[in-house]
Amino acid sequence: MRKNAYILLLFSFIFSLVSCGNNEPKVYTNIEGSWRCEETIPYAQPRTYIVDVDRRLSDTTQYLISNFYNVDYDEFIYVKLTGSNVVIIGSQQIGFTQPIIVRSGSGTVSSDFKQISLDYNIYDGQERSVHAVYSR
Repeated sequence: MRKNAYILLLFSFIFSLVSCGNNEPKVYTNIEGSWRCEETIPYAQPRTYIVDVDRRLSDTTQYLISNFYNVDYDEFIYVKLTGSNVVIIGSQQIGFTQPIIVRSGSGTVSSDFKQISLDYNIYDGQERSVHAVYSR
């Protein structure tokens, strides 16, 4: 009986160690990572999808956004981050089967790096203004 009590005590101790995790909120220090994009386009249904943001190796102020405009994860655009301001670099084309031109755009990054608000113009057969909010 005493042996069972020791085993039970041992399992209780191990369980208490395993169950104690870090419950503190994640602290972000940059815009790299996966984001949930909520996109609003006039005269269309709102869309929600995932984008990934990675730092460009050749320039630490530039980032690439994969799956921009929900085109494809192999498609991306370049943006420049200065302070809390994000600017789409020039006019860029994404998409192979139906090319989309990303003409211009800019936005802001929250101070805690948990939200990006981005407004941009695209041409996909017609000119469209898009408002996107990235959150994580």
